[in-house]
Amino acid sequence: AQGPRIAFGGMEGPRYFQLVGRPDVQRELGLDLKQQNALTDANQKRGKGISVRAEASQHDDPEEIQKSIKEQIAKQIGSIEETIKSILKPEQFQRLIELDLQWRGALALGERKVADKIGVSAAHRGEIEKPLASYRETKQEMMMRIAQKDDDGQGRVAVRIDTSKLDNPL
Repeated sequence: AQGPRIAFGGMEGPRYFQLVGRPDVQRELGLDLKQQNALTDANQKRGKGISVRAEASQHDDPEEIQKSIKEQIAKQIGSIEETIKSILKPEQFQRLIELDLQWRGALALGERKVADKIGVSAAHRGEIEKPLASYRETKQEMMMRIAQKDDDGQGRVAVRIDTSKLDNPL
């Protein structure tokens, strides 16, 4: 039996680093050498993924565990986004957001913030969600394949996802 599914929104920080690392995006944003170096340094310092710790026993509340995990991820993602904002000029960061929307295409419509901003109706959101649900399920399966799990033998499991494996062909 599968445990509860955990959905995470607001993954902008890591996505922005991935996007701003592309030479074509750097040219589009008009990044100078100092900004490029600062982004490279910041990206290397953050490592290759997001690390989360959750300790659970059979008596722990799954909702509290999920809340703890979400808080840890939000904190790491928030600091990533703030780092990028501190390096880019406001107009460059705004353009990065626009490029991110273009890069994600129709997938962006599944994000409430985007759907609200462009006025997607509730009926259309339901239709948009159908293929997105299939995409998310496939994506979660892929992420679980590349997850590194460490069990310390005391009921604690650490999971780290090595996103560099996503660059390899299937």
